[in-house]
Amino acid sequence: MRIYVSGIKGYIGRNLAPMLLKRGHQLVSSLEQEPDAFIHLAWSGLPNYINRNHLDNVALSFLQLQDAVDNGVKNITIAGTCLETVGNPPPYAIAKLAVRALAFEMLPTVKWARLWYVYGKDQPEHCLVPRLMKAARDGEETFSVISGERDFISISDVALSLCFIVEQQKVTGIIDVCSGGAKSVKAFCERMTGDRPRIVADRPMADYEPRSFHGDNTKLSRIFEHA
Repeated sequence: MRIYVSGIKGYIGRNLAPMLLKRGHQLVSSLEQEPDAFIHLAWSGLPNYINRNHLDNVALSFLQLQDAVDNGVKNITIAGTCLETVGNPPPYAIAKLAVRALAFEMLPTVKWARLWYVYGKDQPEHCLVPRLMKAARDGEETFSVISGERDFISISDVALSLCFIVEQQKVTGIIDVCSGGAKSVKAFCERMTGDRPRIVADRPMADYEPRSFHGDNTKLSRIFEHA
């Protein structure tokens, strides 16, 4: 399959690209090269989830989606966010929801891969696990985390999930790319580093995030069963 991936140099894209190639797919550099599938990952403005500039991505995403549809691409996968599911979504999630609405209006068979709390290889330094590992290397005595529970999923599982989603033609709609369960952030970090540094659950939580939430991996599990 010939696949165009927008945002291929980003965190998800850097891990997805080699897996697609390993599975025998060909990566093309633009929609003008008539790909069989389009995976839309590109997004600017992260990691600031509350910056209203995220709304600028809506028009840019719309233009790429329109270009894909005009070029006859029907197999389209778009990365969403778990923050779409919270009661008071931040601007980042509001922008994603706008793209989602536009995408389903343009192409009802679009695949919306809603990503949960990704961690693993090559993750940006501002993220939880890289900060934790740096604290351990620096010999810090304590490391602060929120007291909540999150649905963590490794980047390797995310990349494989996206491969399976794009490969299965009959898959459509929203797919939670997640583990399906919420784990204590404190316990998750303790499994990473043991008791050094000591994990303290005293970090303030963003006002838009619930204390505990997780995705539903029922649909993703079915996709894996048919892979």
